[in-house]
Order: sequence, then structure tokens, then C-alpha cells
Amino acid sequence: MYIRFGDLPEGGKSYNNETGTYEAGVSCYRAEWQSSDRDVICVSVPSDICIGTINQIADRPVYIVTGDLLDERGGDGEPLLINVTAEYVGPVEIVNYCVDED
Repeated sequence: MYIRFGDLPEGGKSYNNETGTYEAGVSCYRAEWQSSDRDVICVSVPSDICIGTINQIADRPVYIVTGDLLDERGGDGEPLLINVTAEYVGPVEIVNYCVDED
């Protein structure tokens, strides 16, 4: 499952503020439900950007996103999707965890 913090970008590409360029697709995070009533989401964040990531974006609306996964990663090592659709999740508790991406 993939989630996105914030609305889908117009044009289908996320903007990388650090480089001043557009990504190849829409940035998102791998995630999984951590409770049977779907009120807790555990978010996988690449280890090199993990510290403080969720605190910076947790106030944005959360969407479950589907689409085609690109081989290319975003500027922060996050997955990128194309042909994306999004469904608003509603209020959830976000749990942040770090992973070493292969």
C-alpha cells in the first residue's frame, strides 16, 4: 500500500524543492495498516531522511494512492508513482519507521 501526504500535484509530478525540479512521478510512501479498525498507519521512510519526516508532513491530508510504480526514486529516496489515483483516508495516527531501501 502507498500513501501520500497532501493533494495530488497538478500535472502528475511532484516538485522537489531542494533541486527546483519536478520528479518523474508523484512522491509517496510505502505504508501498512497497524490496527483492525484502520486508525493507525505505519509509514516506511527511507533511512537517510527519516528523522523528523512525519512531523514535517503529518498535518497534510492523507490519501491512499494507487498507480504504476517507477523504478526511479524521488530526490529523498521515496517511491514514485505514475497514473495515480487517490482516496482520502481521514483522520489517522501516523507511526513513522525507517528502512534501508534496496
